[in-house]
Amino acid sequence: MGMTRANLVRNVAMKCNQWSGTAMVDGALTSEMVQVFLQNRYDELFQHMARHHRADFERTTLTNTGTSAETTTSGVYDLEAIISNSLMLNWVGIKFASTDADYLKMEQVSLGDEFSYSDDTDIYSQADPKYFLTNTTVATVVKKAIRLLPRPTTDVTSGLKLIDIQKPTILSDTIDVTNMIPEVSHWYIAEGALIDAYEVLGGTYSGRILAQQAKWNGLKGQIVEDYIPKAMDKPRRVKMSRRSSLMRRREI
Repeated sequence: MGMTRANLVRNVAMKCNQWSGTAMVDGALTSEMVQVFLQNRYDELFQHMARHHRADFERTTLTNTGTSAETTTSGVYDLEAIISNSLMLNWVGIKFASTDADYLKMEQVSLGDEFSYSDDTDIYSQADPKYFLTNTTVATVVKKAIRLLPRPTTDVTSGLKLIDIQKPTILSDTIDVTNMIPEVSHWYIAEGALIDAYEVLGGTYSGRILAQQAKWNGLKGQIVEDYIPKAMDKPRRVKMSRRSSLMRRREI
C-alpha cells in the first residue's frame, strides 16, 4: 500500500511549522495549496521515472481501424479515452489487412505540416505510414483524436496498436501514491512540494529554496539509480543506497 496524501501533507506541514500534532494548520500556506504542490511533484517524479524505465511504465492498447472513424473516409479516430489519460504516446503501429502478421510502425508528423485532402491514397503509402494527433467532434463534443495517413480502407480488428505512458492517478483521501514508484521513495514527493511551499511562505523560508531544489534534483537522480526494473511478473523493487537510507532516517 502506498503512502497516503495525508502523510505527505504532514511531512510538508511539519517542516513549515504548520502542524498541530494531528492536522495541518492553515496560514499563508494552506492545505489546499500543499495538495496541489504534491500532485504536481508527483506527476513530475512519475514522468521522470517513466523516461528512464519506460518498459515498466508502458501500457498497450489495441483498437479497430474502422469502427471509431469520424467518417468512413477521413481516417480520423476518436482516442479521447486514451490520450486524455496519457503522459506521452511512445509508439503507434498499424495492420492494414487482417492477414498482416506484424504491426507496421507509423511515424508521427506535425499537424502544421499537413493539409486536408479529399483523397490521400496517392500522397501517403502503406509502406511508410504516418499519423498526427488532432481533434474530432463526436456528438457536438470535441475530443482528442488521431489521423492515420494513408487512411485504412478496411476495418481490421485490433488493427491499431498504441503504446503510451499513462498518467498517475490524482491523489485524494482514498487514492495513495502508486506502487509504480517504490514505497521507500514516496517521501520524495513531499521534498519536491517543499520548494513550492517555501516560495509561498517567503521570508526566512526563501533562503531554503535553492538547497531544497538541489535536494529534490538529487532525489530524482537517486530514485533512477536505485530503481530495479521489474523482471517477468515479479513485484517492483528498489534498493536503498547508503545515502538514501541516511536521508530517510532523518525524515522519520
